Amino acid sequence: MDKNNKKDLLQLAVAAARAYYGDITSLAAQALKHGKEILAVAAVVLFVLCAAPAAFVKSLFTGYKGRDGAARDFAGAAVEALAYGGDWLKVLAAVQAIKLKSGKADMEEIAAAVRTGRAEEYIRGKCGEKPEGFIKAYKENLSAFEGMLGNYAGYRTVRKEKTEHFFWSGGIDGLKYDGRFRVLEAIVEKEDRKISCFYENVDKYELSEDKKSIRLEISYDKFVPTAFFPVHKFYGRNYSDDFGSLRVHDGKEEKHEGIDIFSERGAPVVAVEDCTVGKIGWDGLGGWRILLQSKDGKRKYYCAHLEEYSHFLKKYKDYSGKVYNNPGIEVEGGTIIGYVGSSGSFDSGSPPGADTGTPPHLHFQMWVKSGGWFSGKETLVNPYPVLRFLEEAEKMEH
Repeated sequence: MDKNNKKDLLQLAVAAARAYYGDITSLAAQALKHGKEILAVAAVVLFVLCAAPAAFVKSLFTGYKGRDGAARDFAGAAVEALAYGGDWLKVLAAVQAIKLKSGKADMEEIAAAVRTGRAEEYIRGKCGEKPEGFIKAYKENLSAFEGMLGNYAGYRTVRKEKTEHFFWSGGIDGLKYDGRFRVLEAIVEKEDRKISCFYENVDKYELSEDKKSIRLEISYDKFVPTAFFPVHKFYGRNYSDDFGSLRVHDGKEEKHEGIDIFSERGAPVVAVEDCTVGKIGWDGLGGWRILLQSKDGKRKYYCAHLEEYSHFLKKYKDYSGKVYNNPGIEVEGGTIIGYVGSSGSFDSGSPPGADTGTPPHLHFQMWVKSGGWFSGKETLVNPYPVLRFLEEAEKMEH
């Protein structure tokens, strides 16, 4: 982070501290008059530089109350934002900035402002006399979300077949098809009058011999989730926010740098998005593991304790302990890369094939290289909010 960005973040941290803890700048000024209290000043400075910015980052992934007064967690807010198509990250970033003011936000109003290019104007109107800190939060949020979630949704062509039945005695009198706009009009006879039924996005159609039904082939672009939860949805899974909890490795206490997703042994593990394999092979602590790099270079995923690799990766299960770096393998999002297990150990020197002795689970880590709160550097992040979003998003149509 350059000096200007640090200064901007410090100013926002001060604003946050003032909002939640009172005017700490006046406390610091009082402390400066008393040399004995210099440690108090140092503590205040440490809080502003570390605790307040950390609180802002954490606030990215907390929920808010909507216009209806109902509470939504971060995953619910993100999935709700998908309804606004290509603007979804801007809408989500604005919601998470505005909710800092009162805990409430109106996503529909925010989306209307984003669509018309008035996001900052809307934030100014909602965040009081000094809204610049909230506008800064919006921009930082957006940059962070673009790095973390930018490839997780997009427009995809959806193709469907459907049959429409008409049970009126007169049947269908005629069809009109506008090939340019792909609109089909079925003129249906009902007793002594005719009714027009319209169908959009029609590629092909076929009228039945009795003229009582039409078979339609339809295709259209829809904004849908394009990323996948790392353990296949047809298998049981259980996880909690255990990021940062203490674990013992090599006899030393260390912070847990990922999330453990418990599932049945042999449950398929899939690529979250289109990726290239950055590293694969044995690791004493992680067991049979794989490191994936997103195609845009902004995210890395580490999947550990696998029971087995997928069929096209089996040759990398090398009991000599060899690690393969950048083997030149590309995988599509949703592709099975391995299977849940418990390989590895609490000792980094354990030989290939060792077992942790723990219930089968996937250890999942994530790094983000993004602007915003993540400084443009590759940063290890808590993947729990992302997992919650992916879990909710998979209920929608991919």
